Amino acid sequence: MTISREPVVDSNVKTVLYKILIAGILCAIIFLIIGLITLSSTPGVDITEELSLEELIEEITSLSAMGILGIGILLIIATPLIRILTTTIVFFKERDRFLVAISLIVLAIIAFGFIQGSA
Repeated sequence: MTISREPVVDSNVKTVLYKILIAGILCAIIFLIIGLITLSSTPGVDITEELSLEELIEEITSLSAMGILGIGILLIIATPLIRILTTTIVFFKERDRFLVAISLIVLAIIAFGFIQGSA
């Protein structure tokens, strides 16, 4: 006797996740291209200098070339995180505790990496 289990993620959720990934990457590419064009037309900008979080926020709010590039990079980082959060919510709604736990472990590992990287 075989126990049939419904698919964990149905095709509608897969379509939404696909659209999230595509939209996130396309927006990131647009910001990166605009940032690079702006950067190439701005004299005296040092791109080898590391920015602190406060400096990055200041650059973003002023919409400087580095700020626009920062937005693009943040979108690249945020896109897979949004996918993981979305799948965690789907698994939670499906009451699949195991996959919720795995998703939360992945998010915890990523958060730990961010904390360690900024320390």
